[in-house]
Amino acid sequence: MRLGFRIILLTSICLVYIGAAEKPRTRLAHIGLGLDGSWSFMKDAQAEPEAELVAVADPRPELLERAKAATRPGTRFYTDYVRMLDEVKPDAVLVTVPNSEHLAVTRACAQRRIHVWFQKPMATSARDAREMEKLAGESGILLMINYHTLWSTSMQTVASRVEAGDVSPVQRLIVRHAFNADKVLSPTYYAYFLDPVLHGGGALMDQGTYGIDYALWLLGRPTRVLAVGKTLAERPGLKTEDEAWVILDYPKATAILYGGWWTQPAIGPGVGELMISGPKCLLLRDLDKVTLTTAADREPRPVPVPAIPHERSNGVAHFVDCIRNGKPIEAPHSAALNVAVIEVVEAAYESMRTGKAVALAAR
Repeated sequence: MRLGFRIILLTSICLVYIGAAEKPRTRLAHIGLGLDGSWSFMKDAQAEPEAELVAVADPRPELLERAKAATRPGTRFYTDYVRMLDEVKPDAVLVTVPNSEHLAVTRACAQRRIHVWFQKPMATSARDAREMEKLAGESGILLMINYHTLWSTSMQTVASRVEAGDVSPVQRLIVRHAFNADKVLSPTYYAYFLDPVLHGGGALMDQGTYGIDYALWLLGRPTRVLAVGKTLAERPGLKTEDEAWVILDYPKATAILYGGWWTQPAIGPGVGELMISGPKCLLLRDLDKVTLTTAADREPRPVPVPAIPHERSNGVAHFVDCIRNGKPIEAPHSAALNVAVIEVVEAAYESMRTGKAVALAAR
């Protein structure tokens, strides 16, 4: 009898310790379904072994109906995201709403101590971006700005080679980032895409921020910004530039960045090119391929693109990993770096307006 009691007692104690050691899954909610990337991010959330998608919010019933078919049973749906936050009380939210609404969502999440993740860019103005950073810092929540292309194995390979000193010092950075909006955007997203108030700008605010983020990540804050914006392919409702060139000036380096919406048919549906060069080396990323050219051999050599761990395979996985393990959000997805990105965007638009280079004050 005593032996049986002891076995039961020991078993109970072990079960208590096992239960205490197991963390409950991170409860995620999703706000906004109008951006086409919303659906892939929800899919990533549902694929996370240590997280669960518990609720989705969007004011449009037709999009909520579509979301019901794309989520697991038990997911809750709301037309009001504030009500969702109060009733569901998620640990964190993934947000894909118009850029102009990012500050309001951050305020709501900061008040409730809910971590928040946005698809880039951070905001429509540097003022909003700085307020978002302040709110996150004061409330102790994580604030992440996701650039989905940075999770590719090729881009992470380039970053690791730069950090290893393969290209040292970096003297030139050239980025070309574009896609054919006519072919890939849904009608819902297309309408928002062309709205300068909701979007905060045109091709510069959209495709151009990838290159700006890369440049600030790899080279730091520039001293001057010079930009040119053009509308080369008129569309009904288009009130912004559909192509932008930005030059970032550094004391000993230059970054040249291109962002466009209507790529030529010969280029294909999308372009993602990055060139980094120094006095004796050139590193080139062309979509999934990376090559290295040195002054010694003068011929481009393929660079192995190794597999990456799950927590660095996509933005949602990284966000969940940081939440669960108490890690900070670091550059290039950090709030601090992305405040600087929006400050460069504002300087670029000022340069477009005046035709002059704009000096960027140190932060």
